[in-house]
Amino acid sequence: MTKGKLEKEILSTVSELGTQLASYHLQDAWTTAGKLHNLLKSEEVIQLPADQLESIRNELKGYYLTNGEVSRLQKQLAAKGHKFQELSTK
Repeated sequence: MTKGKLEKEILSTVSELGTQLASYHLQDAWTTAGKLHNLLKSEEVIQLPADQLESIRNELKGYYLTNGEVSRLQKQLAAKGHKFQELSTK
């Protein structure tokens, strides 16, 4: 199967996101994940194997869930930091 422009852009973005996450560039990864999300919502027909496309969508969903967990934990750590600051001034 010949890959068109959209398919190449999707696969390139998937690779970029993987590289960013593996190297802990989490802020960049958030932007790239948004780009991938938008590409996958394209109204064009995506000519990739159905199982590959489904795997990409599942991994992206898992990324967003994990990112939400990390964000929640970061807020808890910040709250602990505020508590430590408060305790240091008593």
